[in-house]
Amino acid sequence: MLLGRYLQRPRHVEIQVLGDKHGNVIHLGERECSIQRRNQKFIEEAPSASISEQLRQDIARMAVDAAVRAGYRNVGTFEFLVDREGIIRFRLTGFSKAGLIRLSEEIARMANRPPAPVFLPSERVPETKPG
Repeated sequence: MLLGRYLQRPRHVEIQVLGDKHGNVIHLGERECSIQRRNQKFIEEAPSASISEQLRQDIARMAVDAAVRAGYRNVGTFEFLVDREGIIRFRLTGFSKAGLIRLSEEIARMANRPPAPVFLPSERVPETKPG
């Protein structure tokens, strides 16, 4: 069982990044993906009308910084959930396992915590026993 914080009426905002072998990373702007039908994006709107200019800049900076720190060399999408108070949570798509492990280690280093294990959707997560 996975538990997470309940977000009331979150906005789903995505931003794509491009990273090259020289360590350069750019973003392609954000898009609003909150209008969904049967858990599938139905309409994408760019730029997002639901976030402020400051939040737009913050999301772009977070995505580019994370990709740079992970040494990302590809096209990837950062998916952000933004709650009513403007608090941002994110997940990544389009990243290799090695890239996700590097990113997990970098985030853990910044938070002064041990890195979390990384599992791809196709991998079985090992069961843990309490205690």
